[in-house]
Amino acid sequence: MLIVVKEIIKMDSINQNNYKQVSEYNLMKVIAIILVVIGHSTYLKISGVDYSQFFGQTLQVEFGKNVQRIVDIIYIFHMALFFAVSGSVYYIQKNKLNKYKNAKELIINKIKRLMIPYILVGILYVIPIKVISRFYSTNYFANAIFYDMLNGIGHLWFLFTLFWIFILFYFLEKYIYNNNKYIFWVIVLITYFFNDIIYNFMPNGLKSNVQYVIFFCIGYFFEIIREKYNNSKCMVVNTIILSVVVYVLYYAQKNINFKYAQLLILLFVKILLILIVYNISYLLNKYLKISKLKLYEKLYKYNFDIYLFHDPLNYLFLYIASLILIKIQNQNLIQTQVFSFFMIFILRFVINIFICIFIAVVINKFKQYKKLRRKLLCWCGVMFVLCFGMVIYDNYNNIHRTNKIYAPRLGDNFTTINLTDENWTNGVSNTMNILLFENNEVNISILKNAKLVKYNNINKGIQNIKEIDNSWIYLELDNRENIEQFAYPNKIQVLK
Repeated sequence: MLIVVKEIIKMDSINQNNYKQVSEYNLMKVIAIILVVIGHSTYLKISGVDYSQFFGQTLQVEFGKNVQRIVDIIYIFHMALFFAVSGSVYYIQKNKLNKYKNAKELIINKIKRLMIPYILVGILYVIPIKVISRFYSTNYFANAIFYDMLNGIGHLWFLFTLFWIFILFYFLEKYIYNNNKYIFWVIVLITYFFNDIIYNFMPNGLKSNVQYVIFFCIGYFFEIIREKYNNSKCMVVNTIILSVVVYVLYYAQKNINFKYAQLLILLFVKILLILIVYNISYLLNKYLKISKLKLYEKLYKYNFDIYLFHDPLNYLFLYIASLILIKIQNQNLIQTQVFSFFMIFILRFVINIFICIFIAVVINKFKQYKKLRRKLLCWCGVMFVLCFGMVIYDNYNNIHRTNKIYAPRLGDNFTTINLTDENWTNGVSNTMNILLFENNEVNISILKNAKLVKYNNINKGIQNIKEIDNSWIYLELDNRENIEQFAYPNKIQVLK
């Protein structure tokens, strides 16, 4: 599968014999992929899988807090940046390289460059890793392939969405923009401001993501004026001013309660941030010649490989790290700056990128196996049809398969639970022999089958478990004097 991906992916490549590559856009791609990897380096909750009880402290120390602040900024605009760059490169390909002369050529090209990688990586890489890391249970495999692949699985939703946006924009430009520019922009603005209303009318992959059409358009039309814009003599000053404006606008919109006013301000914020990234890219290329650095060359060469493979690795990192941490049982280690730096920067950023590049290099070693593509595609097609059949069978027989996600636990016998301030205060001050835990089905089922709680080799028998208003679990212990040895924050092992 990896061989095939490398053979069919050379994202947004430009024929250098006819038109010189735009170094600013190339650097923007590298910046965008770095932002995405950083953005994915701090999350601890993946849908229902929650690792915060293990690694939550990594975001509470100073290093973790600072990275999280950066991530908050990244999430404002990083995907809008991707779509804008895609629009700019599309303009070059279409209008300067004379590609995509008709819809058929465009669709075939984007199927090869976007949808085939989406299918192969999704079915043969993302889903297996999610099963290994217990994000998907084995009995949910067919549902994952059928439902999730049709809706944009995981981080690959970008490929799915971009494919539809290419097609949508092609017809909007050809049949509306060329006839009436005002109607064109009205439609584009509607896709942004009324995304939630037109949700049900969009194909899978575009539904909640149709809002990104406007950024693709902005990138597309920016290319028309790019060379004039580059002649600006005050780009450094402009970048500083734009940064100040972004700061003011972003915090101003937080005090506005009117939804569409917020959306309008956020639109300007995202556009200005994209422009800031362009300015930085232009300045770095012009004055520092950054495109000549070996590190940059590597990141640019493998930027799409990094995008394809990086996020599922986080599932594995968190899963494996949780198992290791269970064995170590050192709460003080988690609270250190060093551990936070290692988990966020070294493991989930540096090592992640290194592994993605390594995968790409390995793929390069097997270029001669081009025929494997057709076989893998056929195999994916067979898998999809079989899974579709299983889903139809389950629906016909009224069989409901639920995905039993991984609840981080100490092996298969016990789990860890972090007490909140409120839980600890209520539990100790009110009864002295009752601990309160946030209610969730995993903890309930484990606690009901538990016989002992253990902390620092002190065993406490469980006398009773009560559920009150479906919002709390009351755990009654039979050794009252030992309860005072717990001090918040506590990690309590519940042994079956």
